[in-house]
Amino acid sequence: KNRTSKAEAGPWTRAQRQRKPEERDRDRDGGDPLARVGEMFAKFSSRSKIDAVTSSKDEPTPVYALQELCENLIANPSTTESAASYLIARLQNKSVIVKQKALRAIKYVASKPDCSSFRMAVQQHAGVLREHASFSCAADPMKGNRPAEQVRQAAKEAIHAIYSTDSSSSASRGNGHAMQGFGSGGSGASTSQGGDESARASSMFSKAGGGRDRSGSGG
Repeated sequence: KNRTSKAEAGPWTRAQRQRKPEERDRDRDGGDPLARVGEMFAKFSSRSKIDAVTSSKDEPTPVYALQELCENLIANPSTTESAASYLIARLQNKSVIVKQKALRAIKYVASKPDCSSFRMAVQQHAGVLREHASFSCAADPMKGNRPAEQVRQAAKEAIHAIYSTDSSSSASRGNGHAMQGFGSGGSGASTSQGGDESARASSMFSKAGGGRDRSGSGG
């Protein structure tokens, strides 16, 4: 009566008990340890690249650094959400320069057709971008209101990028199909879908203040 049944002996099923010990340990630990290490390294790499492109130095971000960030995210899709969240977190930095660079990085990555998962991840934080579309701060002694204007403009461009790139790609694909099969009925659905996405992008861009500065200043 005091004997423990096989079912109660542990979490392993019969098939799992018949596997090699190292394979059972790998399942219990949540997957391949090497894969987890690789993912951790990829996340660290993407964060390092984000830190590089959003530094507080008052100098332009090199295009090659932005391209390296894109390539890193494309090569490691599992890090996309964490990278998007980290870029959004950079917007909480008090430095206006960091805010500008983070928004421009979002726009750059989101504008790439191969980064659709990044666009979807950033869309979850669209409210933060909209807040920066009406950003204001104390005037800079040397630059005046220009830094705040640049943040607002960068935010509007980032919003446009995360919502309009997919619709532009869909429209391009639809036009391509129309050219290949001129007169066919297959292009109607693509055009309609592209129109819906374009309308959505326009709506989000309007909420952000459109092309005009809410403070009355040019972007």
